[in-house]
Amino acid sequence: MSGTIEGPIIKDKGSFMISYRRTFMDVWIKELTKQINRGNNKVGNANYFFSDINAKLNIRLNKKTRLLLQSLHSNDEFSNDIKSKPGELREENANLINWGNSLYSIRLHRDWGKSLFSRTVAYTTNYNFESYKNNLFGTKTIHQDSIIFNASLYASKINEVGLKHEFDWMASKIHRLKLGANYQSRRFNPLALAVSERDISKEPSPEYLHSLRLSNGGVGMKSIYLLKTIFRLVVVFR
Repeated sequence: MSGTIEGPIIKDKGSFMISYRRTFMDVWIKELTKQINRGNNKVGNANYFFSDINAKLNIRLNKKTRLLLQSLHSNDEFSNDIKSKPGELREENANLINWGNSLYSIRLHRDWGKSLFSRTVAYTTNYNFESYKNNLFGTKTIHQDSIIFNASLYASKINEVGLKHEFDWMASKIHRLKLGANYQSRRFNPLALAVSERDISKEPSPEYLHSLRLSNGGVGMKSIYLLKTIFRLVVVFR
């Protein structure tokens, strides 16, 4: 399913656009995998879902200056959860993967004359990825019942902030001068965690493993920063 709404805000002064998409595959995937698992004497289902929304606002400040605001959000998720039937020896296999991105940007376009133009762009993006997996089995002995499991959580967050300013000068019909500066800052924040019944006494879940990210059982790496500054001068001859 998708839909778009757009139109003017003030005539010749500003306009907006909002678009949204969502999959309905999850309804069919969930029911189909449920039937397949039932035929294998199991319960549970797999699922996949995605959605995104994009919004833009275009404002004409004056005859020579235009402002553009944009926001984008997207999200994808895949899950597969299979369990043994109630009353049978416990067996569970869980997989969860989700990722998403968000973007905010502001652009300023300026006409300085018939042959000189400038563009200024400032933006920030955030990307998130997470993968959770757990294999759990129940055991029975004469003295007690117990469980064994192996669970893992891998996650990564990337944040980028950027600023770019460019000039275009049409010096003549065959000469074009392009001058600009570009600044970017990226921050990486990864996480790796693996546990078993020997490490924790509580049954694992994504939320519980997140709470253990700073414990001895996992690796919570410090944030990594990358900075990049670029100055460009481009001359085009036609």
